[in-house]
Amino acid sequence: MSKSKYVSYGKALYDLVVTNKAELEEYQKALHDIEEGFFAHPELQATLASYSVPLDKLYGIVEEAYSHFELKHLVPFMKLLVNKRLINHFSDIRTAFNSFANETRGVKEGIVYSVHRLSSEEISKLSASLEKKLGSKVELTSRLEPSLLGGVRIYIDDKVFDGSIETKLENLRNTLLKD
Repeated sequence: MSKSKYVSYGKALYDLVVTNKAELEEYQKALHDIEEGFFAHPELQATLASYSVPLDKLYGIVEEAYSHFELKHLVPFMKLLVNKRLINHFSDIRTAFNSFANETRGVKEGIVYSVHRLSSEEISKLSASLEKKLGSKVELTSRLEPSLLGGVRIYIDDKVFDGSIETKLENLRNTLLKD
């Protein structure tokens, strides 16, 4: 299945909630929490993707796990993803939804790569710093990149903000070689 298929599912959810901009942010937070839940408990995502569990049981799990968000379209949307066997592509669908929602909300989204998982406070500080530089609200998603020696590398739109140790060492090397 192509990425455009996942984008169409993200767009479909976006189209359902776009009329209420405040609700867009609530859906973004809920989808983020669901994805974090999948990272923390991969067995949940594996169960929801299972062909061996009857659909009615999977729907019950979805209702139990996600009805507390109290968002009109969330549980039916998650049931649809279970039914269409798209739960393993949840991150792609969430990314597509976020792109549409952030564009509407005037938010730039980026990915920050680091060797270790960044705390919420560290991500907030990075976001605040980038908001000053870019003149726009910035929301960052943290991803682990074990190949970095240290520091962070941030991608927003077509820009790279590289604060990695490798880049700092390379810059120092170039400076020393010039003299």
